[in-house]
Amino acid sequence: MSVPSMKFPVFVREIQNFYNVLPDWNTKDLIELYESYKSHIPVRGAIILNKNMDKVLLVTNFNGRAYSFPKGKINEEENDEACAIREVFEEVGFDISPMIT
Repeated sequence: MSVPSMKFPVFVREIQNFYNVLPDWNTKDLIELYESYKSHIPVRGAIILNKNMDKVLLVTNFNGRAYSFPKGKINEEENDEACAIREVFEEVGFDISPMIT
């Protein structure tokens, strides 16, 4: 199955049209609202070093243009430690729970 590639504004407009969601909103305003919401959700994760502490694990974003520590957005009612453990495991498959003090 092939999934078409499209820019985010085109995707938002397609979803709006297909599901008839928020028909009175323009695409630009919806994207600005989403970006504002997204930027206010805290993220948690971990810095993972090797035993010699001379190498660090980094992950890339979906297009491979930016590197960061494994991290992700916290869920409602989730504590900081649980979020960090879950996000690191989701992103790299490594359980950091025994290392948290």
